[in-house]
Amino acid sequence: MEDPLRKNTNWYIFFDDGNVLNNNEIRGAQWKKFLPQFFISRFGGTEEIWSQANHRVIDELMQNLEKRWETQDRPEDFNEFWQTVMNNWVVHMFEYAGITLSDIDRIELFKEVSKFVIPQVRSANEGVQETLKILWERGFNLYTASGEVSWELGGYILGMGCEGYFHDQYYGPDLINEGKLSPQFYKKLFQDVGINPSQAIVVDDNPFFLEYARDVGAKIIQSNINGSKKKVADYVIIDFREIPDVIDKITE
Repeated sequence: MEDPLRKNTNWYIFFDDGNVLNNNEIRGAQWKKFLPQFFISRFGGTEEIWSQANHRVIDELMQNLEKRWETQDRPEDFNEFWQTVMNNWVVHMFEYAGITLSDIDRIELFKEVSKFVIPQVRSANEGVQETLKILWERGFNLYTASGEVSWELGGYILGMGCEGYFHDQYYGPDLINEGKLSPQFYKKLFQDVGINPSQAIVVDDNPFFLEYARDVGAKIIQSNINGSKKKVADYVIIDFREIPDVIDKITE
């Protein structure tokens, strides 16, 4: 009889972050709390000023991303695109706060803000840590497959206390230079990991991304943990702790 742990090592599970590993609503509220603390300590101002500035910047960024999605305007070079996003975020934060932006490295400042805020965030969905431990002990290969960049993902996973369960590469668009809005995202991701798509199980809340994953040959699990969306998967979960049983059905 085949050792089940040996069989499981042939499977690779890819987790989205927002509304799968973490609750975006809770996370957003904590960002609003911690972000002004960083800026006040470095540049002065008030909590209200920096909170309002961040609210405006994020609204504009989301509107831009939605427009790109609607028009299928995907950046050919994700990392170049993200450099622009980071630069503009810093510029507009100071502009909307009404505070002069000194001659500093804007990209580094963006990263400093993230490194200050992210490790303090505690927004994991219930059962995440214990479930990841179960899957890891059973021999499954655990990865991320998120729209967030790798170093941000690493910070969130460290804050969750789950860094020991994932492979060292926290996959976001930056590691494969392909945005998650692209149908090529999962193809490039699986190629970079070095697996056949048939070995992959993708857990995500976004129906479009799940369909992209399925189109390249992966098995899919739809997360409705933090709200339901159009059903596109045979397997739908409303609690992270359901995942081991679902994976048993997929891999049997």
